[in-house]
Amino acid sequence: MKSVYANWEYGIRSPDYDTLIKIAKLYGVSTDYLLGLTDWREPVKEGEEEKAFLHNISHPELKRWFIGLSTADPDDLEKLRIMWKLIKGEKITLEDCD
Repeated sequence: MKSVYANWEYGIRSPDYDTLIKIAKLYGVSTDYLLGLTDWREPVKEGEEEKAFLHNISHPELKRWFIGLSTADPDDLEKLRIMWKLIKGEKITLEDCD
């Protein structure tokens, strides 16, 4: 096993995906951390809400819309929030429309 690990350290070989996942679990870090893609050590734990979000955001049009939100004008974001309340059938108050 030492020679296998040494080959990984020297970049001669790389662990397969299953092994990479096992190593990440063993050390309690993310695979992205092991691969040097992030400085964030802890693996992300997905709850049901996050899983649903990631599933829905994979739709190309929703993804494009969501990415556009990051550059949207704050007034437009507020209008979207009010529209979403209407879509969900929630009560709109005067404070919502200020």
